[in-house]
Amino acid sequence: SSSRGQPLPQVTAPYALRSIVSRPGSRKAAPHERLVVQAGKCAAAAATIEALAPPAAAPLLLPPELAFSTATYLMVPTYVILAFFPRSKLTRAILGSPLVPVAFCIAYAVLAWQAWQSGSLEAVRQVVAAAQPLPDAASLAGLFQHKALAALAWLHLLMLDFITARAVVMDGLRHLVPTCHSAWLCFMVGPLGLLSHLMTRTVVHKLRKDTPAVASSSMWSEY
Repeated sequence: SSSRGQPLPQVTAPYALRSIVSRPGSRKAAPHERLVVQAGKCAAAAATIEALAPPAAAPLLLPPELAFSTATYLMVPTYVILAFFPRSKLTRAILGSPLVPVAFCIAYAVLAWQAWQSGSLEAVRQVVAAAQPLPDAASLAGLFQHKALAALAWLHLLMLDFITARAVVMDGLRHLVPTCHSAWLCFMVGPLGLLSHLMTRTVVHKLRKDTPAVASSSMWSEY
């Protein structure tokens, strides 16, 4: 303590060593003393960075990369069955069961919730708010830099393509129209698969000379 009874301020070791090294007339610092000073500086910088760093994110229930790859790999055998074995019991089970759509809906809901929690949906709001009057292709393309939004869009696409393929195969079974090529096109390019089926159906009806009532019946009436 000082002569007045007040304690002296505490001085950290790196600062004390730096004072000794830089004090005029003091002895030249030894190499090990300079190392201690540098180590103290590094430790202080590391502590500052650690304090300012954001907290680690909680583990995701469904990582976007996992949802993206799993959905893609599972749809490949599904389309193989629909395209090449349209009359099999397994195909009829796929067409008549809500399992595939429900699985997509659950995965989509989880990804949407995670995107909202992480703030990725805020980017969508900003793009929509800045749209004059609707978003353009460039602004929408920027949204796919977010993994969560890219996975959401991919599941959305796969779901719509599957619904199109289901309608195509069921209509083909109903009208005895081949659907292998059209069902396979529905995978990734659903609109082309639907167009292919409509053209194939028209050609088959004309070649078979079906009655106008059969040829003109809507493929959407029962689906």
